[in-house]
Amino acid sequence: MTSYIIIRGQRGGGKTTSCVALLKELEKKAEYSRLFKMDWVPTEKLATITDYTYADFIAVLILNGKEIVIISAGIFRDDLEALLN
Repeated sequence: MTSYIIIRGQRGGGKTTSCVALLKELEKKAEYSRLFKMDWVPTEKLATITDYTYADFIAVLILNGKEIVIISAGIFRDDLEALLN
Protein backbone atom coordinates (compact mmCIF):
# COMPACT_ATOMS: atom_id res chain seq x y z
CA MET A 1 0.00 0.00 0.00
CA THR A 2 1.28 3.43 -0.95
CA SER A 3 0.23 6.51 0.96
CA TYR A 4 0.71 10.16 0.09
CA ILE A 5 0.43 13.39 2.00
CA ILE A 6 0.12 16.42 -0.23
CA ILE A 7 0.59 19.91 1.12
CA ARG A 8 -0.85 22.58 -1.13
CA GLY A 9 -0.95 26.31 -0.76
CA GLN A 10 -0.12 29.65 -2.23
CA ARG A 11 3.37 30.74 -3.08
CA GLY A 12 5.19 31.78 0.07
CA GLY A 13 2.78 29.85 2.27
CA GLY A 14 5.47 27.73 3.93
CA LYS A 15 5.11 24.41 2.11
CA THR A 16 8.83 23.88 1.53
CA THR A 17 9.65 25.20 5.00
CA SER A 18 7.26 22.59 6.45
CA CYS A 19 8.93 19.86 4.35
CA VAL A 20 12.36 20.98 5.58
CA ALA A 21 11.18 20.81 9.21
CA LEU A 22 9.77 17.31 8.62
CA LEU A 23 12.99 16.19 6.91
CA LYS A 24 15.19 17.47 9.73
CA GLU A 25 13.12 15.63 12.35
CA LEU A 26 12.99 12.36 10.39
CA GLU A 27 16.72 12.47 9.65
CA LYS A 28 17.43 12.26 13.39
CA LYS A 29 15.92 8.76 13.51
CA ALA A 30 16.43 7.50 9.96
CA GLU A 31 18.71 4.60 9.15
CA TYR A 32 19.35 6.15 5.73
CA SER A 33 18.87 9.60 4.28
CA ARG A 34 19.74 10.99 0.85
CA LEU A 35 19.03 14.44 -0.52
CA PHE A 36 18.53 15.29 -4.20
CA LYS A 37 17.94 18.33 -6.35
CA MET A 38 14.75 18.26 -8.41
CA ASP A 39 16.50 16.54 -11.32
CA TRP A 40 17.52 13.63 -9.03
CA VAL A 41 21.14 14.84 -8.79
CA PRO A 42 22.47 14.00 -5.32
CA THR A 43 23.44 16.93 -3.12
CA GLU A 44 24.97 17.23 0.33
CA LYS A 45 22.82 20.04 1.72
CA LEU A 46 19.59 21.89 1.16
CA ALA A 47 19.92 24.77 -1.28
CA THR A 48 18.63 28.14 -0.21
CA ILE A 49 17.18 30.92 -2.32
CA THR A 50 17.48 33.48 0.47
CA ASP A 51 18.62 33.21 4.08
CA TYR A 52 15.24 31.80 5.09
CA THR A 53 13.81 30.33 1.87
CA TYR A 54 14.72 26.83 0.67
CA ALA A 55 14.81 25.61 -2.92
CA ASP A 56 12.67 22.63 -3.94
CA PHE A 57 14.18 19.24 -3.16
CA ILE A 58 13.63 15.48 -3.01
CA ALA A 59 14.63 13.47 0.05
CA VAL A 60 14.66 9.69 0.41
CA LEU A 61 14.80 8.19 3.89
CA ILE A 62 14.49 4.77 5.48
CA LEU A 63 12.93 4.85 8.91
CA ASN A 64 12.07 1.67 10.79
CA GLY A 65 12.50 -0.26 7.54
CA LYS A 66 9.99 1.93 5.66
CA GLU A 67 10.86 4.05 2.65
CA ILE A 68 9.85 7.69 2.93
CA VAL A 69 10.12 10.13 0.05
CA ILE A 70 9.63 13.85 0.56
CA ILE A 71 9.16 15.89 -2.59
CA SER A 72 9.06 19.59 -2.00
CA ALA A 73 8.10 21.13 -5.30
CA GLY A 74 5.72 23.68 -6.69
CA ILE A 75 4.65 21.29 -9.43
CA PHE A 76 1.29 20.09 -10.67
CA ARG A 77 -0.14 16.59 -10.44
CA ASP A 78 0.86 15.53 -13.99
CA ASP A 79 4.42 16.70 -13.41
CA LEU A 80 4.56 14.81 -10.10
CA GLU A 81 3.35 11.60 -11.74
CA ALA A 82 6.01 11.95 -14.46
CA LEU A 83 8.68 12.55 -11.83
CA LEU A 84 7.72 9.41 -9.91
CA ASN A 85 7.54 7.14 -12.96
